[in-house]
Amino acid sequence: MPEHTLISAQSAQRITLVSVNGLADAQAAGWALALSQSQMPGCRALLCSPVRPADLPESVEHLEIAPLDYQGYSWFVLFMLWRVIHTEFALIVQDDGWVLDGRLWSDEYLNYDYVGAPVHLARVSSPEGEYWSRGFAWAEGLPDGHSAVPVLNGGFSLRCQKLMRAFADHPQLQVTVPAPDQVFENPLKLGWSGDVLNEDVQLTGVLRPQLEALGFRFAPLELATRFAIEYAGPQHLGMDAMGLFGHHARTRKLAGLNPLTVRCSASREAVDSVFGEAQLMQMLEQRGYRIEYADEPARRRVYDCFTYNGEFEVLQIRLHELADVVDCFVIVEATRTFAGDVKPLTLDLSAPQLAAFKDRIRYVVVDDMPDDPPGVKPEDVERDWLNEPPKTGFWRREKYQRNQIMRGLADAQPDDLIMVSDADEIPRAQTVRWMQQQPADQVFGLVLWFYYFYANYRNVRGGESHSVWSVAASRRWFERGTPDQLRMGVRMGAVAATLIRDAGWHFSYLGMGEEQIRRKIAGFAHQEYNDAEFLRRIDLKTIVGSGQDLFGRPGYVWGVMAADEAPGYLCQSPQLAHLFFVP
Repeated sequence: MPEHTLISAQSAQRITLVSVNGLADAQAAGWALALSQSQMPGCRALLCSPVRPADLPESVEHLEIAPLDYQGYSWFVLFMLWRVIHTEFALIVQDDGWVLDGRLWSDEYLNYDYVGAPVHLARVSSPEGEYWSRGFAWAEGLPDGHSAVPVLNGGFSLRCQKLMRAFADHPQLQVTVPAPDQVFENPLKLGWSGDVLNEDVQLTGVLRPQLEALGFRFAPLELATRFAIEYAGPQHLGMDAMGLFGHHARTRKLAGLNPLTVRCSASREAVDSVFGEAQLMQMLEQRGYRIEYADEPARRRVYDCFTYNGEFEVLQIRLHELADVVDCFVIVEATRTFAGDVKPLTLDLSAPQLAAFKDRIRYVVVDDMPDDPPGVKPEDVERDWLNEPPKTGFWRREKYQRNQIMRGLADAQPDDLIMVSDADEIPRAQTVRWMQQQPADQVFGLVLWFYYFYANYRNVRGGESHSVWSVAASRRWFERGTPDQLRMGVRMGAVAATLIRDAGWHFSYLGMGEEQIRRKIAGFAHQEYNDAEFLRRIDLKTIVGSGQDLFGRPGYVWGVMAADEAPGYLCQSPQLAHLFFVP
């Protein structure tokens, strides 16, 4: 291992390289410490683990600790780390995060109390309150009035002794654990959105305002980005990976020192599909590391599952957009409306427009929709979609119909990709292809452009202009909850998900005339709008001509967009030209 002397002896004496590992086998953590110490000569190196590795280098000290689980690690770092660090700073390293090049050390890092790589998760402040944003959405531009503070990774991080002692010296600081917002079954398991139980999320996300008020300084984004990387995001565009001081990611683990070896938990093909990850692997190879990739997984089948209520033109657009990426279309239609009225089935599988897709369509007919529960009050319909179970029959029937997509998934394998949406929520084919190539443990929320009436009349501002409409996850997820629970959990932020911007189109009321719109409103679950006077006043020409919102919601602004925003099949089909608004 090469030796570098860029860090001064004076600076090195201020730093302890430390790895906390709660497992019996901490050999790789010892390697990461030795490798980091070779890049940072003069720094103390300390391994805290239940068992001393047999081949721990002599330069690395060992401290025996009790076994720790994943959460126990965070508690140790938050409340105990200061007790074992006797220098001014600690540089935390792990078997999946270590110093890449000591020549890139900068004493500027010592001017801050915490330095870590910005991650995909951020806490966002908005006029409506605070929320967690995932999938680097914070780096791609947020709506007006929204500001983000990204979480700074703790797995490879520099922090000062004063910050490590923060909870001991400032008893008013409290780690607040909210009630779990996810409960999974078989086996019973609790979950939290925003990873709020992790020590780095607490320090640099939840408690950061309080810590800054006490005078603690966190590295600015530009400096933190140079310090290290977890996974690449938009803020890394144009950046040379060879300029990184360190890195940390659970998918990249140190597997040996002689030769230098990194074991990647993803296959080479999967790595190539993750933004920036192939460049990071190339950087490691340039530094002399041998990469061991995971075996290529079996191809994931894709099931496109959606509720249907006669939107035949929308169905054609959807089938053609997704023809090359979907293995099975699960179409769920009911014999009653959400309002409870009996309705005829509308899907004709013998229609010539469906001939090319017939072998891939599974038509699920729901003829056992639930009745209205007793004792329902008119006001119960307000925001009833948030209740589980809903109080009203309207929302019980909508959720029930959506959940019957499970009837079409009998042959789906645990890692197959299941998309859950309504017929008029159409993902882009390239979005589906990308999701299919991601690790099977990911959940996705699809942020769709939102249209009313026409394929070019789009919501440009308002509460739903940047909303998640459709969701996707592996089949195994649905052993924990229902399709509707997943959809609502992702939409409300209760289920941690990777959000995909510009992921497709939501064509609500597409091609409908005024009478069809009135019938749809009379039959859908939002019965607060099923008012005779409201229905009478619907005038499409006035609404579209003035950019009004159909429901008069404050802050909603609509506009006519270029036709080429629409799916390719729609743009190329003269018989569908009436679906575009021409001023």
